[in-house]
Amino acid sequence: MCRSDWMSTEENYRFWNGSLGEQDPPSKASLVITDPPYNIGIKYGPGVNDRMTEEEYHGLMQSTLTSLYEDYTADDAHLFIIHYPDAIASMWPILTEQWEFRQWISWVYPTNTGHSK
Repeated sequence: MCRSDWMSTEENYRFWNGSLGEQDPPSKASLVITDPPYNIGIKYGPGVNDRMTEEEYHGLMQSTLTSLYEDYTADDAHLFIIHYPDAIASMWPILTEQWEFRQWISWVYPTNTGHSK
């Protein structure tokens, strides 16, 4: 099967956007892209605490990543986390507890933190 045939078959890919536990995805994911709250005090809206202690935040990340790994992903799944490099470094033991990391890619850009009201 050529690549264009694979891309044109709806049975081979499916996008799901949702929160874990609220609605289960239709099947085990092969790719997870997550952009979690950064825990820097951004006002995302009601019910989102973006100013946790480091211990609370790391606990949230650990439980989320464990749930993803054990309940929602295929054995050969890939995980992409969008976060600040220093946060990734501080959470490295949590991130590599179950997931096998192959590459760390940092996108260096001017920050836009603090510019929203």
